[in-house]
Amino acid sequence: MLTTLLSLPTVMAFDVDGEGRLLIGYDGSGIRQLHEIGPDGSWRTLTELADTVREARYIPGARQAVIEHDAGGNERGQLSVLDLEADGLPELVELVYDPDYVHHLVDVNADRVLFTTNRRNDVDFDLVARELKTGTDTVLYDGGGYLSSVTASPDDRWVLILMFGGPANSVQLLLVEVATGVVTELTAFEDPIHQTAPSWLPDSSGFLISTDVDRDRHALRRYHLAKTQEKENNPSLRSGDGSGASLRSGDGSGASLRSGDGSGASLRSGGEGGTGEWSDLLVDDGCDLAGWVCPDGEQLLVGRSEDGEVSLALHRLSDGALLTPLALPAGGIAARHQVARDPLWSADGSYAVINYTSPVQPLQVVRYTRETGELLPVEVPDLPELPAGLSHPESHRIPTPDGEEVPAFVFRPADGGDGSAVIYIHGGPEAASMRVWNPVVTGLVEAGHTVVVPNVRGSAAYGKRWYSLDDKTLRLDSVADLAAIHAWLPTIGVDQSRVALYGGSYGGYMVLAGLAFQPALWAAGVDIVGIASLVTFLENTSDYRRAVREREYGSLTDDREFLELASPLNRVDDIRAPLFVIHGANDPRVPLSEAEQIAEALAKRDIPCQLLVYADEGHGLAKLHNRLDAYPQALAFLAKHLAP
Repeated sequence: MLTTLLSLPTVMAFDVDGEGRLLIGYDGSGIRQLHEIGPDGSWRTLTELADTVREARYIPGARQAVIEHDAGGNERGQLSVLDLEADGLPELVELVYDPDYVHHLVDVNADRVLFTTNRRNDVDFDLVARELKTGTDTVLYDGGGYLSSVTASPDDRWVLILMFGGPANSVQLLLVEVATGVVTELTAFEDPIHQTAPSWLPDSSGFLISTDVDRDRHALRRYHLAKTQEKENNPSLRSGDGSGASLRSGDGSGASLRSGDGSGASLRSGGEGGTGEWSDLLVDDGCDLAGWVCPDGEQLLVGRSEDGEVSLALHRLSDGALLTPLALPAGGIAARHQVARDPLWSADGSYAVINYTSPVQPLQVVRYTRETGELLPVEVPDLPELPAGLSHPESHRIPTPDGEEVPAFVFRPADGGDGSAVIYIHGGPEAASMRVWNPVVTGLVEAGHTVVVPNVRGSAAYGKRWYSLDDKTLRLDSVADLAAIHAWLPTIGVDQSRVALYGGSYGGYMVLAGLAFQPALWAAGVDIVGIASLVTFLENTSDYRRAVREREYGSLTDDREFLELASPLNRVDDIRAPLFVIHGANDPRVPLSEAEQIAEALAKRDIPCQLLVYADEGHGLAKLHNRLDAYPQALAFLAKHLAP
């Protein structure tokens, strides 16, 4: 059954052109490749690479596409052009290529490609425009920091930059005027604000953004550029705000999140309402909201994220009034809520393309026709049928000794199970377990285990207060949530002596922390690309990631004592449970050395530990042949150690 589940393909939309063609990511070959679906529904394979296609965009006005791809999961994206007029499989022509650095594709128009890259100093990400005709690069922003997303205005006059801020899980919003390079801080670097999914108005007069400024949940806010544009007509206002601040004030050493190159870019500190005008469009204190503006400027799609589900509805743009909900199946994710370009509107706004998934539906592409409200899945040739009996989880709130409640989903076997359980912990930590397709969780349930999928404190999607409860020295409070979950398990019929921990990335850290700090509670653990020592992780992670991770976990300079205290490797003598470890050799986030050192330490203490390393993988397993090798072994390991 697990092989069948792992082999079910997924489909995702990257882009739509003016003729109705779609660029599709499809992993039916075992590795996500790029395909094109014509207006008549015909499919064409565009790539047959050894590794995953990470992003793709059409070049407007040309039968060409730009793609981002890496090698062996190393996340050092390279950009290439495909000639879609060519017969057969298009040849990959290098556009931006330097395998020592990261290049992320962010926007394409008829004349240029926007990308971010850390090639200047290996730490900071710059925003660069590559002219397609001449190959000339123009740096639009090199003020330092880790740019999480960039969105260009329709008239190409402005770009919005979302950049990781100073506090944990914060995101700063910058507005850059392309012609002058003037940068306006719309929110401050030190503001404890998370924001995502910017969407420009069609006339470039402003934008919408999902933000939790001054509130616990994400509201949908509108920014009007009028006052900013008035100031652009006055040259005296382009020299900063008198404070001497500069986004380029650092030395490029990587010591801070914004280390810059010292070249003195013009910065205007806008702040909340300092330039332009902010207003609320939609607010709901019980959920997170995001919006995607229709190209006609009259309506928008609004995503509502609540308890792991994201629904969509059509609203009026002028006042946010609800027009009609979209009749997608309940209990799933109707948009990648953190992504600016999902859903994808057609150029004329007559339809939108939505990536949809749920616990009973692998990721698929759905076309929404605005006039009729019709929703049609994009047809995939030879798509296998889903197994019978798949089900949605129950939603629970698990009490903790300090008065909190941990949101959790519970997946139960159809026959009630054998009394064993697996606690499946998400990565991040500033992420969340959502109601999505997960073949491993489904496989664990089919094997007879009850699976509890918690959003421990520190998780996103449940408000700012909740996602802030594990920052830095509060780290072990989230680990304590695992003990509270264990104490609660008898209420759902689980044998507490037969419970395992399973998690990847930060979830892998949680597995190791649970085994080390609560050794009497757990029968086994599965750690995938997890952190064994917060100290060695921060010392050895990629240079461009270190400052971003230190804002969440604590800094090596100021918080080393606590980082040592909270590191499972330093409590390895207390671990009793057997461990199964999976890691990619090319992981740029959590180095392979984290897996090797925990495996070596346990081997010296005669604690059973099996380590699987995949030479062509990075931060997780992207290739089907590796998943088919690793995950059945992991489930067999759990079956052995959770047996009655």
